[in-house]
Amino acid sequence: MQKFCREEKIEFYVIRPLSERPFKTVMKGLHRDTDIEEIKSELAIALPEIEILKVGQLKNVRTKSPMDIFMIELKKNGHENKIFELTHFMFLKIKIQNYRKPPGATQCWNCNMFNHSSANCGFQTKCLKCGEDHRTNQCPITTPQENPKCINCGATGHIASWRGCPLFPKIKPTKGQGVNYPKAQREFLAPQYRRQENISYSMQTQKLIPRQIELNSRQESQFNPQTGSREIGYEQEFLGFLEGVKVMYDTLKSIPNLIKTISELPMLEKTEDMVNHLIKALGTVANSVSNVQ
Repeated sequence: MQKFCREEKIEFYVIRPLSERPFKTVMKGLHRDTDIEEIKSELAIALPEIEILKVGQLKNVRTKSPMDIFMIELKKNGHENKIFELTHFMFLKIKIQNYRKPPGATQCWNCNMFNHSSANCGFQTKCLKCGEDHRTNQCPITTPQENPKCINCGATGHIASWRGCPLFPKIKPTKGQGVNYPKAQREFLAPQYRRQENISYSMQTQKLIPRQIELNSRQESQFNPQTGSREIGYEQEFLGFLEGVKVMYDTLKSIPNLIKTISELPMLEKTEDMVNHLIKALGTVANSVSNVQ
């Protein structure tokens, strides 16, 4: 069928079943300058039972610089899991792990459309940068374009690999997957929603739902022009208390004898003596005020 489509110039792509797809692993621990062909030959000697299809080096997504991680594709023949038995390779300590596909839609390197790979693509080759019939890595344009044109939607200002493109597939979370919060937010939310022992589900959820009284108090918050922020009810009450203390202090400051009397109270041992001393001072203040009037 593929041969017929190619001869008749019918564009197509193929989605291979899982049984025919390669077994992908990654090898960590080798130096980033290790030759790929040398890795293939050494693997063939170390594990003759496995059939190596491809060895590639992963690159950093942002800097495009090669990393010390190599992806190894093996043919599924029943012996592919033996590669996990390798702990030392080429005189170095290594680690073999399953290859984890990055999240998001698969974009073909041949036609730059989605949901298939270049190995199974029968569409016309199209460059991501200029739209010509060559691979993107073979494009003569090596500098970023100021106003590129998308080869999928036809709009200007972005390329086809931009996730904001109207034709870029939007991955929806599957059932039970939920929202993918950032790590810091997940660590903050986890203790709040952790199930506690001897507490029913309804009681637990009531603790997480804000009370109507709390919502009303937040809605009644007033804007303070001095601080530039909103202050809720108890903060206003506290500010009123501080204002009252200030008025009392200013009043007492105008009566030096009373302040002196209060400062002498800690020197007295008995409570009765303290009360009598304070009453005597207040009497003196009352007489002085009446004389002034």
